[in-house]
Amino acid sequence: ALPAQLPIRLGLTEITTSLGAVIALFAVFVALQLRWLFGGADLVLATTGLTVAEYARRGFFELVAVAALVLPLVLGTRAAIEDARVVRRHRQLSRALLGLLAAIIASALLRMQLYVGYFGLTTDRLYATAMMGWIAIVSVAMWLTVLRGRARPFAAITVLSGFATLWALNVGNPELMIARVNLARASDARGVDYEYLTRLSGD
Repeated sequence: ALPAQLPIRLGLTEITTSLGAVIALFAVFVALQLRWLFGGADLVLATTGLTVAEYARRGFFELVAVAALVLPLVLGTRAAIEDARVVRRHRQLSRALLGLLAAIIASALLRMQLYVGYFGLTTDRLYATAMMGWIAIVSVAMWLTVLRGRARPFAAITVLSGFATLWALNVGNPELMIARVNLARASDARGVDYEYLTRLSGD
């Protein structure tokens, strides 16, 4: 049987210090990188040696790294507190963290949109976008459940939304979707990568 509670308990000072320090670091990063996060095509053109592909990939991996830090941190610290006053402080600080995470999600999605706009859709780009969407769902679920004292539904929503994402990708026929998106670019000056389309399956 799982223990009734974690072996450690966090008080107001520990929660304020730990989450507050992460928020301060995170906020400084977002503030200093604001132009980088949302600069788009203008930033790529103005930055020597930076390509649209590299800009988009960095956005994706930044999101994954931040989500891997923020979501377990919020969940783990919430499990280690009981006092109502500490819970309220944790809720306030966690909302700030999730708000900053939302900015990173928006930046990553905008970068991916720019990437697809320049070079078309591929399976890697489609799956990366799906994963970013799933991280967004998990973040909203955490806001609506864990931060309201209902951790059990969060676990269910996380798992079920993951399976639902995989189900949608299988039922939606990703390669057909990719072909349609790319062929719709036929009149675009950038053209269509027909060589890539020939490597897709017969579906």
